[in-house]
Amino acid sequence: DRHADTVIDAEILPVLLTLHRRSLDRLAEFAQPREPLDTGSLQTHVRAELRKKSREMEAQLAQSQRRGSVLMNVKLDAPLVRVHPPPGATHQLVLNLGIFFLSSHAEGGEGGEEAEARDSYALQGSNISVGFYDSALGWDALQAALHTTGHYAPEEDVFYDAVRDDQEDGAVSHQPLPVLTPSNLEVCFEVGPMRHPTHPRHLARLKIPMIDVTVSPERMKCLQQAIDALTTSTIDRKVRRLLRDSQPPWAEAVYSGRLKLLRSNRMGRLVARRRWAALQGSDLFLLQNRQAATWKESLRVGVGQHIVPVPESDIGVPHVFAVTKEAHRNGAQLVQAMKFGRSTWLLQAPDEGAYARWFGYLIETNRMLNPSLKAPVQVTGQEEAGALAVSGPGDEEEGPCTALQLSVELSQVRVAVHGRAHTNGGARADNEVPLVEVVATETELGLTQSDHSLLVKFAMAALQVNDELSGALNLKLGMLVSTGSGLGEAEKSLVIQYTHWPVDAPSYDNVDAELGLELNTLHFYCNRRTLVALMAIPQDMFGSSAPAPEGGSEATDVVEAGMAVPTDEARVLLRLKVAMSGVALRLSYEDGDSLGLVSINNLSSEVQSFANRLRLTASLGGVQIVNDTVDAQNANRWICQKSNRNAGSGTSQSLLMLHYESFDRAAETYPGHDCAVQVQAAELSIVYLSCFVNLVTAYISELSAALPVAESHAAGETGKALPPLPSKDAVPPREGGDVTAGGWVALPRSAPSATSWTCT
Repeated sequence: DRHADTVIDAEILPVLLTLHRRSLDRLAEFAQPREPLDTGSLQTHVRAELRKKSREMEAQLAQSQRRGSVLMNVKLDAPLVRVHPPPGATHQLVLNLGIFFLSSHAEGGEGGEEAEARDSYALQGSNISVGFYDSALGWDALQAALHTTGHYAPEEDVFYDAVRDDQEDGAVSHQPLPVLTPSNLEVCFEVGPMRHPTHPRHLARLKIPMIDVTVSPERMKCLQQAIDALTTSTIDRKVRRLLRDSQPPWAEAVYSGRLKLLRSNRMGRLVARRRWAALQGSDLFLLQNRQAATWKESLRVGVGQHIVPVPESDIGVPHVFAVTKEAHRNGAQLVQAMKFGRSTWLLQAPDEGAYARWFGYLIETNRMLNPSLKAPVQVTGQEEAGALAVSGPGDEEEGPCTALQLSVELSQVRVAVHGRAHTNGGARADNEVPLVEVVATETELGLTQSDHSLLVKFAMAALQVNDELSGALNLKLGMLVSTGSGLGEAEKSLVIQYTHWPVDAPSYDNVDAELGLELNTLHFYCNRRTLVALMAIPQDMFGSSAPAPEGGSEATDVVEAGMAVPTDEARVLLRLKVAMSGVALRLSYEDGDSLGLVSINNLSSEVQSFANRLRLTASLGGVQIVNDTVDAQNANRWICQKSNRNAGSGTSQSLLMLHYESFDRAAETYPGHDCAVQVQAAELSIVYLSCFVNLVTAYISELSAALPVAESHAAGETGKALPPLPSKDAVPPREGGDVTAGGWVALPRSAPSATSWTCT
């Protein structure tokens, strides 16, 4: 139909896959060669050829007047996977990877010439689920349990019956434990030209209508058993010795020798870690020592890398060179890039001769793998012929572009948490019951990466934690956590945004990264029965395990380099902004009656982290503590609140304002002290009511002790340490003057009494 040069139409039938460690080990033994093979040179040759073909294809596409198009229609019945359970396990892990449809659009982008230059694809997945099922079930029974129909359904599972030698006859059947209910997803992605001023190179959108997950200690134990079944090897010693003695990737290194990897410690000083380095192809492996079987770090010298010598005058250490993706040209910038990212490596050679050899080998590696090199660059005012930058074709003429744009939309995420709860007699039940249900609606995640910035944004419309345990006994206790909605223009309750700017970006304003958090009011409801059950989940999952011994692998290879990290005093490494409308905590009894409410509002803070100092600014709008054991008209109801003496002055004063700043003694602008603190507080009104304090103390002590609590507080059946509540009608309104005229502390004689001692 002249819409495509190539049409791909495929259908892949389902596969029933059983993962059994013994069979996997035998397969590895079969594939393992009996003598070492040299694959290093082959890998280097393959990488070089792939880069060469990629550059040729990009050049052809750039010169071609018409791009060849491909129409694709693929149906994939993904494998149904199960993990063979270990001896004694009651459940087996089953993964239903669902059904996928992959198709390509005849036109991508937004139409016109731009659409013809982009390839657009759509991927739809359905019926994806994960769960644990009875370990005695074979494939035929599992497919019936999952309500799946495959093209291949063996009447008798010979393999499974052969390896299930540990299963006894007449075993008790076990109920299935679903983890992920059947879910659907939709992915759209586009691939365009290498560089485009307005459209991203890679564009991906993921939409998931619903994710329903259930977690519990029993499910975690089954998952751990499945992991152990796959990781516990049954391979014999001979095969293990062959695997251990096989040639590592750096066996045929073109050059190897001692290097030191420079890093920055917490005190802001450079430390050098001793390494044995091996250069194999485009990979540089850094080993703990010469006899090490694995590498500690590795880096790849490829497209976009700069190899830059670092003068001793910049950082105080000789024979140092950098492998970096950043366009830095002095030692201070290179050290900062190394300290706060993995795109820059500082390496120190032991002497001048080793420095020249390492530098020469790295440059020669770049010449072989990347024929297109830029001209020599300026390094701190000196022309260095070895400081070459590797680039792709056309980098000098092209402007900035967006390499990746990713968006994820989740309509609703539901996580159900099951566990064991306390019975009325104080003992814990044997069976797991639903405890809480976490529901997040309209969740969005976006990522945009360009030449000049990296932007990651997370937003959520609402978060709600339903109390399934206490709510089943009393409808008043059906909520554990909730958020408001409609925060700002985005109408989201939670917005988190992270932005990173490279130092050489045009929009760089002396700030490396910024993290912003905006949160609407969070409402917490303290339901003691549910909190006690939730606190017991970690112990049910992991038990009481001894603390792991502290490792000291890095202690023997770290050497103090002896100089401070060069810093830019005005450069902000991270700026953190937090804005929260408020937080409210309500203390409730088991019959639904409320003891009190604690709330704070208008909380904001900004933290600026410099290289060797910190600046913090925070403010708190107000604090309120409400006594719900008395009527709303009672003066003793407001236990703590901000005074409103200046309410009519037209000035909005926060309850608390804090400014903290630390200073670097080595800086030229050191003021003579290490830190400065400024605090400004408004007036606060407090009522001390002894009976309310006793109730709160008893409430918290019962929760911390994890003791059974009263079933019916209104009927007078209280816990061991819980005194009876006063009558809500026994406290008359307070008589006297205007107690809100200023900051004051009131000490009532008793809850029913109107007489109190007041200090203003």
